[in-house]
Amino acid sequence: IRSNFNNNNGMGLAVLTTGNVTLRGVTANANRFGGAAILTSGNVRVIRSDFSRNGFNKSKLPLDNGLLVLAKGNVTLRNVTTMRNRGAGVIVISGNAVTLNNVSARMNGRNGATIIAIGRRSNVSVFNSRFINNGGNGLFTLTSGYTTLRGVRANRNDLNGALVFSDGKVIVRRSTFNSNVKNGIKVWSNGRIVLRNVTACY
Repeated sequence: IRSNFNNNNGMGLAVLTTGNVTLRGVTANANRFGGAAILTSGNVRVIRSDFSRNGFNKSKLPLDNGLLVLAKGNVTLRNVTTMRNRGAGVIVISGNAVTLNNVSARMNGRNGATIIAIGRRSNVSVFNSRFINNGGNGLFTLTSGYTTLRGVRANRNDLNGALVFSDGKVIVRRSTFNSNVKNGIKVWSNGRIVLRNVTACY
């Protein structure tokens, strides 16, 4: 809580546990490898934290992301910023539900955010978040549950604004996917797809 992990020659913060993890008010910036990595069989909450300018190690290892979370439980990111990382801004791989609320992922080298949620209750929800000027997709999601995007801005990314794979229903509301190099938003779903107040312009 309210801790800084900056300017390290390796990773800023690494957590390996079987319990629940909460990061609140954490800054992990300008580290040679990634900003923070969390591996747990429990739940993860990251609140009011910043993971930026990490990963300038010039190696071929994928240790250049802002925030990496591997969890069996629920994952919640709220008021999180990740900018100018050499790799992805955020990567979350979970066996349960994943929720992003007020996440800003800008100018990262690969995807702004990558979310993979595979499990019995692995729904993905992204609210009031921005994925701007990233080197890959603004937002990539893959889930065996349903997907909800509301209040999302995914603009000016080098691939797609949002790339969504969902085994269940997909709902997109009050969101913009503008000026991306490929598609604004691209969705594959085995369920119903609902778009309301969505803009995708080049």
